Amino acid sequence: MATMISGGVTGRANPAPIAAGTLYSTLQLKAFLVNPDAAIVATALTDTATRLAEEFGTTGAMFQVKSDGGSIIIIGDGHALDVDIVTRRAANVLNVAAAAVTVTQLTSLYGV
Repeated sequence: MATMISGGVTGRANPAPIAAGTLYSTLQLKAFLVNPDAAIVATALTDTATRLAEEFGTTGAMFQVKSDGGSIIIIGDGHALDVDIVTRRAANVLNVAAAAVTVTQLTSLYGV
């Protein structure tokens, strides 16, 4: 039987059939899509990616920066990260207001 964790991600409490189209977390991991304002990324793609990677390296297990630098996917510690924390940390490292960074918790890894 599956139980709901936050953000529509399902964790497996007891073995049950896997439902297609459902993102499962069995290690308290969460995935986030971070979209900084395009003007921020355009100024220094390499620097932006490096600063975000360094900031989330302590709580992020995996990350990938889109080839155009327009977004970053972070998979990390579900206990230490949520949408608000990721937003604040990304905005702080980029030296912008939180409104300049959009963060969503992923409920699917497909189509990102």
